[in-house]
Amino acid sequence: MTMRWFAFLLICAGIYAQAEESAVIIVNHKGASEEDTPYIQRTIAYTVQAMEDAFAAAGVKTVAQVSNNEPAGISYESAQAACRDAGVRWGLTVYTVFKDGRFSWRFGVYDGEDGLFRGEDDFVVFLYVGLSARNAIEQSALQLVTRWQKSFDVQDFKGIFAVPIGQRFISSQEGVMVYYGDETGFFMGRINSGSLAAPLLLFEEGAPVYGTLAKAGFWTKTFILPEGITDKPVRLPALQRAARHTIGFLTEIRGLEQYGIDMEYRYAFLPDRMFFKFDLVLWMDPLFYESSFIAPELKFGAGLYLLAKRDLPVRFVAGAGASVFFPQNNRDSASAKNPVQVYFDPLWLGLEYHFSQVAITTEFRIPVLWDELGGKDWYFRAAAKESWPYYVTIGIMLKW
Repeated sequence: MTMRWFAFLLICAGIYAQAEESAVIIVNHKGASEEDTPYIQRTIAYTVQAMEDAFAAAGVKTVAQVSNNEPAGISYESAQAACRDAGVRWGLTVYTVFKDGRFSWRFGVYDGEDGLFRGEDDFVVFLYVGLSARNAIEQSALQLVTRWQKSFDVQDFKGIFAVPIGQRFISSQEGVMVYYGDETGFFMGRINSGSLAAPLLLFEEGAPVYGTLAKAGFWTKTFILPEGITDKPVRLPALQRAARHTIGFLTEIRGLEQYGIDMEYRYAFLPDRMFFKFDLVLWMDPLFYESSFIAPELKFGAGLYLLAKRDLPVRFVAGAGASVFFPQNNRDSASAKNPVQVYFDPLWLGLEYHFSQVAITTEFRIPVLWDELGGKDWYFRAAAKESWPYYVTIGIMLKW
């Protein structure tokens, strides 16, 4: 009777050991020091606790914690060594950065048995760390668990004709995450030093393969391998930055009569969709007469991108605005009578070509002058009555 109970306990212990797996958690902190506030220190520690709790709920118990000091995050080699030394299959990576009041993190899960990262999730910047940061950390850890669980579904695929090839990807953008399927699909890895050698998987020979590119702070993009997995390297398309701030260095021209040097700032309350803009223009006479002048103009307005997709390279934009012009003594005696002139732009149109972090922009507008005749009478005088009413702006914009 005793032997039967002993055998039963061994079987139960074996079932429990298979049901609950073990992991080592690998921690890398950058920028945090003893001078940081206690709350920042607690927030950094909470990232580790959130990862432990999320994977514990999924049946993975953390049995050890190790520190990592690599400058750019936790590498494959470090994760593999940590799993090997701890004698476990899973390595949970926590990489946090605190700098200039900004907190960011990157979570990952490494499979020591198959030698690959099965998922990552990151958050670029969290400004003014508070209680809401903890909610974002918890959601990030839970999302990683979901990706980790779904990563096993892809390897269950068995085609009649299958090719076990690890596709090689190349890209000019560092840190881009590559998935087969959508963002909840199988995580191939992250672009490092311009390339990524994806793990070996079984895919149907010649069948198209769909994938997704993602990077925090950039728009997600899908791609397709029309010939399936091959031994030829594939160049990935560049991701467009989800820009909230823009600074433009522009030149504005009004025929041969005037040209201006324009510095523009945009704030997009809906990135790559709607924005406010503010300009400072210094107008001057390009012919350099004796009465040449430099006159400032302050412009402000709003704009809207007209196409549905936000990451297209070619974009049409329209908007409206107003400006205040301060004419100086010059050849135009009429404008010299009024120390300040107010213009309205009922509609301006633009065409832009966007790269990842830079854009070339052109703008076309016909301003309307709000002029005072005397007394209480005001009227709008279209600038079209002047010799050259059209204003054209061209220049470059830096996005972040």
